[in-house]
Amino acid sequence: MNSTTLTASYTRPANTTLYTANDAMAESTSAPTALTFGPASDARANGWLVGARCVDAVNATTLPQLRLFLFNASPTAVNDNSPFTLSDANLRTCIGFLDFTTFTAGDDTSGAGGNALSIAPVDQPFAINGPVYGLVKVLNGYTPVSAEVFNFYLDIDTR
Repeated sequence: MNSTTLTASYTRPANTTLYTANDAMAESTSAPTALTFGPASDARANGWLVGARCVDAVNATTLPQLRLFLFNASPTAVNDNSPFTLSDANLRTCIGFLDFTTFTAGDDTSGAGGNALSIAPVDQPFAINGPVYGLVKVLNGYTPVSAEVFNFYLDIDTR
């Protein structure tokens, strides 16, 4: 199998403001940007999405449940901790979404000393053609750790 892994990450704002279900997660409360996926040398990939995972750089008391929306054009990002809303224009460029709903601690140390991993099921691989962008929706209420880092990995079969 020929494959590549596209990566992107968010560092949340330096606060511990509670998320409620259906809030947006972003790197800014006033000027957010979409995640831009790509290997270090190229932000483009062509193939089939066959796997996905998210690493949370902390082990929060209540772990998040996240939905990662994927787009083939850069969407309008939503401010961190605001209601997650997508325009019709954004939805027309949405190529799918992945749910990271079960995080398992890698390091059981609570808070910033720990970490956690979630693997999203990809029941039906879907095509990735060109640049890939993402927006994150929080599905549950959870209190984050200040400046929490989320790393996303998309495994692409490039055959």
